Amino acid sequence: MLGMGPGTRYWLLLACYLAYLLLGSAVFMVIEGPPERRLQEQLLGHLAAFQADHRDCLSSDKLEELLEAVLRAQACGVSALGNATEPENWDFASALFFAVSILTTTGYGHTALLSDGGKAFCVGFPRVVLVAVLHQHLLRPLRSLVSRVAACCGLAPARVPWLQASLLGLTVGAIFVLLPTLVLWSQEDGWSLLDACYFCFMLLSTIGLGDFVPSQDRHPALYWLSQLALICE
Repeated sequence: MLGMGPGTRYWLLLACYLAYLLLGSAVFMVIEGPPERRLQEQLLGHLAAFQADHRDCLSSDKLEELLEAVLRAQACGVSALGNATEPENWDFASALFFAVSILTTTGYGHTALLSDGGKAFCVGFPRVVLVAVLHQHLLRPLRSLVSRVAACCGLAPARVPWLQASLLGLTVGAIFVLLPTLVLWSQEDGWSLLDACYFCFMLLSTIGLGDFVPSQDRHPALYWLSQLALICE
C-alpha cells in the first residue's frame, strides 16, 4: 500500500473488508444451512407423529396455538416445562447482569423485558451514555443555533448550557430513535409505539437483544433493512 493516497487506502481497505465479510457469510451459510434443514425436518416429523397419535383429541389449530404460546414464553425467558427449576430472570444479580449488558451494548438476549415500564426505562437508561458519546460530534453544529436562540430570548449565560444539553438530547432522540420508530410503527402490525421505539433503540445502539424482530414474511424489505442497519452499526 506504499505510494497510495489516504483516500485510495481507505477504499481499498473497505473493499477488502466487504469481501472478507461476504466470504464469511458464504462459509456460515454452507456450514450452518444443512444442520438447520435437518433439524427442521426432524421437528416436522415429530409434529406429524404427535398429530397422528392425538388426532381425535387435539386439532391442528389448537396445537399451533399451544406451540405459539410456548414459543412466546420461551422467548421471554419463561420455561413451559413443569419440572423446570430455572432461577428467576429478574433477581438482583440477573438484573445487574442485564444492566451491564445494556450499558456495554453487549446485549446477550437471553433475558427479555416483559413490561412497558421496563422497555421505556431501557430506552432512557443507556441514552445518557449515547448522548455523551455523540456530544462532541453534534455540539459544534448546535453551538451556533444555541447562541442565536439565547440571544433572541435574552437567556442568562448560566442557562445556556441547559439549553444546549436539551437541544442535544432532542436532536439525538429525533434522528436516531423517533424517525425510525414512526416508520417501523406504521409498517409493523401488532407492535405498539413503545415496542417500535424499543426495537429501534436496541438496534441503533447495537445492543440488539433480539426479543423483537420485524416480520420477515410480511415485510421482507424492512427485515433485511434492519439487518443491514445492524451490520453498518
